[in-house]
Amino acid sequence: ILEENDVQIVLLGTGDAEFEDGFKHFAYQYPEKMAVSIAFDVKVAQLIYAGADMFLMPSAFEPCGLSQMISMRYGTLPIVHEVGGLKDTVLPYNQYTGEGTGFGFDNFDSYYLRNTVSQAVSLFHNNKEDWKKMQTQAMLTDNSWQGSSDLYLDMFNQIS
Repeated sequence: ILEENDVQIVLLGTGDAEFEDGFKHFAYQYPEKMAVSIAFDVKVAQLIYAGADMFLMPSAFEPCGLSQMISMRYGTLPIVHEVGGLKDTVLPYNQYTGEGTGFGFDNFDSYYLRNTVSQAVSLFHNNKEDWKKMQTQAMLTDNSWQGSSDLYLDMFNQIS
């Protein structure tokens, strides 16, 4: 993806040492394409959310997830593995209607991740109208507790 597309990757965070070392290697190999900081800094994270076009969150397991919702609030479209809270909060792009708040893949496999990233990069470069529409839809998404609490109240009222 780095060599065949006009993309740059910024990585901030910590995790498994093997992954950290792999990202450091790619940052060294592609210094003009990739920046890696194996640390966490809330202020830098906010700047990344605000300045990026896409946010990659390919979690194997994610009961809730806040990062994809933060990225959507900034208009940074998330690319997620459709699992748990990621599936619940990110509406995958629909090429026929232009609707969506991000991109998703359901098979936890590098092939599907790569295809989904390629789809997002292609849309970014080739369909600015749909891209901007998705950014607006993402920024307007209400992930507050209000909708969920209303559903619970309705359910309780029906059974009482």
